[in-house]
Amino acid sequence: REMGFTELLGIDVSEQQVESCRRRGLSVQKVEDTALFLREHLKEFDLIMMLDVLEHIPLHEQIGVMRAVHSALKPGGRVILQVPNASSILAPRHFFNDFTHHWSFTEHSLRFVLKNAGFERIEIPGQRPLRRPSFRVWRAWARAGFLRWLVRRFWQMVLTVELGEWERTENISLELNLISVAYKS
Repeated sequence: REMGFTELLGIDVSEQQVESCRRRGLSVQKVEDTALFLREHLKEFDLIMMLDVLEHIPLHEQIGVMRAVHSALKPGGRVILQVPNASSILAPRHFFNDFTHHWSFTEHSLRFVLKNAGFERIEIPGQRPLRRPSFRVWRAWARAGFLRWLVRRFWQMVLTVELGEWERTENISLELNLISVAYKS
């Protein structure tokens, strides 16, 4: 609503999630099969958001679900995805923290799923450059920021050694989640 969208609809397979959203005044519908629902609503949506959803879908169903998303979008529509980042230093903990997770993604595996679902233009922002932290102001928050930078820099060095010349590690996001925007032509 804050972004100017007026017709909003949420769907979920979980009755508890649906009820939680309804208590907040949101328009939500319980569905038994997400892909079937989307295939029944061809070219109806300008935007579909899937935040922390795709990792809960079994691997062998992910491309099919994303094809259904593609079919439900109007031409020029887009899907915004947020998924666990397998390149994050906390990826194993994040993945195994939720028993319902089926998969974690790198930018390559996420791009693979989206390409095979029919999306042509896919944006997966890389990591912001790791810059040397400023030492001008040294307080508790600055120390925490420096430690975060140090851990990420170390993890980036590990990836550089492990991946060698195969991949430019400065383009690998180390954030906990990957966010992607894919457009339907």
